[in-house]
Amino acid sequence: MHSRRMANVNFQSIALGVYLFICLFDFVLVPVWYGVNRPEIASFIDTMNTMENAQLQMELMRKMTDHHNPYTLMGGGLFHLSFGAILTGSVLNRKPKDGKEE
Repeated sequence: MHSRRMANVNFQSIALGVYLFICLFDFVLVPVWYGVNRPEIASFIDTMNTMENAQLQMELMRKMTDHHNPYTLMGGGLFHLSFGAILTGSVLNRKPKDGKEE
């Protein structure tokens, strides 16, 4: 019985760690990387002024004003709902420490 409880706690800890890592990556690291790698506006305007193709200018302008959309929120946030269900279900299914049913 002790090994089953340890496996359950281990599963919960690993699942929580994975979820936190994914959220940190998606909501902190990628947006910071996206912002740091954005071109400087002055050099960008100079480059735009040298181009004659209007479609190319619009594409470059879209790249400059584009922002990061979190990957886990695509699909209506189903990723967060399913991870929440997994973590909640594992916590609610936990037995009390003394081994008695409630």
